[in-house]
Amino acid sequence: MLSDDSNQSTLVVAENENWLMLRINISDDTVSHMLVWIGVNVEPSMSIACEKLSNEYDLIPGMTLEWKTEPSFGFIVQPKNGWALDEHKSEIQLFEKFIWELNRIIRGLK
Repeated sequence: MLSDDSNQSTLVVAENENWLMLRINISDDTVSHMLVWIGVNVEPSMSIACEKLSNEYDLIPGMTLEWKTEPSFGFIVQPKNGWALDEHKSEIQLFEKFIWELNRIIRGLK
């Protein structure tokens, strides 16, 4: 757990050498996720891919994807209308889809 706030907790749910996925329990019925870049350098192709990915309509049904460059490079994933990932397996699948989609966009840039 990364947060001390008694109303909010943060847990690492997936990671690879460049990305970390966090589950943020904001309240008993509100959960958000963050995908944070932990790699050494952000290549220009990754920045372009992230921007393109954030503009794809309905990439993750039931969720919105918001790209941020500050204070940390990454994405905020917010549920729409109370929809949420219901189990750890769904979080892993989301993380894998996210990585696959970024790699697809980067391949298309070459």
